[in-house]
Amino acid sequence: MSFVKSLIGTTVLIRGRNSGVHCGTLVECDGTVVALQASRRLWKWQALQGIALSGVAAHGLNRKGSKLDAITNIVLTDAIEIIPMTDAAARTLYE
Repeated sequence: MSFVKSLIGTTVLIRGRNSGVHCGTLVECDGTVVALQASRRLWKWQALQGIALSGVAAHGLNRKGSKLDAITNIVLTDAIEIIPMTDAAARTLYE
């Protein structure tokens, strides 16, 4: 879990079992419960490169093929994947 703790304060993508895909600044993680600040819900997403969320995390989001909703702060109770984002990729979600 030390790797997860090292992600606190960074921008991450979270895949939830039922809640969908979210991104934001990771502020807390306890098992499948994660808290995000400055979060976005990705209702529909398309990576700039690649076809999976790892492409979004590495290269960013194609805004023309995507739909986002700003949530501000959220606690998710069903996180099954935490993907660190590059700074350049994260900027595409907040433009």
